[in-house]
Amino acid sequence: MIKLSLYDFDKTIYKTDTGGMVLKYLFKKHPETLLQTPKILLSFIPYFLKIIPSLKFKEIFFSPINLLTKEEWEIFITEFWDKESKNLFSNTLKQIEQDKKDGYTVGILSASAEIMLYPIMDIIPVDFLIGTIFSTTETHVSSNIVGANCKKEEKVSRLYEYLKTHYPNQEYTIEKMYSDSLNDLALFNVAQQQYTVEKDGTIREGLPKANNNL
Repeated sequence: MIKLSLYDFDKTIYKTDTGGMVLKYLFKKHPETLLQTPKILLSFIPYFLKIIPSLKFKEIFFSPINLLTKEEWEIFITEFWDKESKNLFSNTLKQIEQDKKDGYTVGILSASAEIMLYPIMDIIPVDFLIGTIFSTTETHVSSNIVGANCKKEEKVSRLYEYLKTHYPNQEYTIEKMYSDSLNDLALFNVAQQQYTVEKDGTIREGLPKANNNL
């Protein structure tokens, strides 16, 4: 029997928002990407007026990464997490380590793009990572999203898809779920135990009191 312990990432393991910090660091390391900011700023208007959907807005918001080759991106994102690993919540990291010792299969489910998160697999002892999928070309990374944004009910769908593919015909229980936000209510609802990571990194039993992110 596979016992699952699941974690959100932004503001649950990492103290802030991955996408925003990645862009901030990208503008610093690759100033040429700043040329994309007028397009990003202009996209806020149709987004808030609900003229363009959130998925399209997310693709535009992260469009500066399109200027990087795969090799440039790999160097950049590895360097980013080497720098930002100090901003992972120590309490959550200790809990993940304890879950592993207790025999849980530990997974991260995040709305952040997988290409922004994969280096943390070398830092945090989790078994799998599921996030929003950005497409790539043969030479460049891309902000174009494949499928749906990995949030809310989509996280549950992606989790079941992953389990069906990687653990076929095996029994499992979703025992624990950790998050800072009620945006993860769908995952909380399929878990036997619910835990909230507060803004200061403390962990308490029970559901979050509010939606803390979009």
